Amino acid sequence: MPRPLPALLLAALLGAASAQIRVGNVIISPPGQTPPPRTGGAPSAAPSPGVPAGMQEVRGTLTGPAAARLPAGAQTTVTVQDAAPGRAAPLVNVNFRMSRLPNTYMVYFSPGRLGAGKRYVVTAIVRDAQGRTLYRGVADLGPRTGKPLTVNLRLQPAR
Repeated sequence: MPRPLPALLLAALLGAASAQIRVGNVIISPPGQTPPPRTGGAPSAAPSPGVPAGMQEVRGTLTGPAAARLPAGAQTTVTVQDAAPGRAAPLVNVNFRMSRLPNTYMVYFSPGRLGAGKRYVVTAIVRDAQGRTLYRGVADLGPRTGKPLTVNLRLQPAR
């Protein structure tokens, strides 16, 4: 009597091979299969999941002059601070590891910490594992609307 198990396994493998696989936010399609349509466009004005109610969210993309792999142990600091000379302590200062550019960031803070009529900036500094500055960039925070703000930073190589 023939064993149907190999035939069943082959059918199951062939059926699974035509399926799409999701890895994070990326959908991988097998060769010859049309990928799903992209839903790109402007970032959503809705707060990101996990941001507490009433907090001001700032998010964006950190880009360099070209796509780049960063050395092992590279550390990025994103800061929101008053742009005036002799500025006060930063409103928010976040450190995280990064292995490549471009890359995204997201920070949030209490909007009550923003002074009326003051100008604020977002800065980003990328340092290697020894603390040497590799890239830096700064951009205006822009008008505060109560909705998430998108502030993309173009990082320049340090001199």
